[in-house]
Amino acid sequence: PDVDTGGSFRETNQRAAQMLGAGGGGLPPWWILAKVTPAGPDVDMGGWKAVSFTPEQQLQFGVDSEGKIVDQEKHAAALKELENK
Repeated sequence: PDVDTGGSFRETNQRAAQMLGAGGGGLPPWWILAKVTPAGPDVDMGGWKAVSFTPEQQLQFGVDSEGKIVDQEKHAAALKELENK
């Protein structure tokens, strides 16, 4: 089970853990807490589908297509702007 066969098993498990909030104290992903709907196409993960973010959302929120934060300052500013609406 912890065998890396080209990365697919390990990557799928890591992705599933991220989607379930693992490593974040059991909290849901940021986009659920901020009431942001990922508007990108569903990504087929073999036995389940993951959400994705559009290029516009990635720029707005400072994230990659999977919703991982890549620019903390931009991300914090975008969430603050949402709070002020």
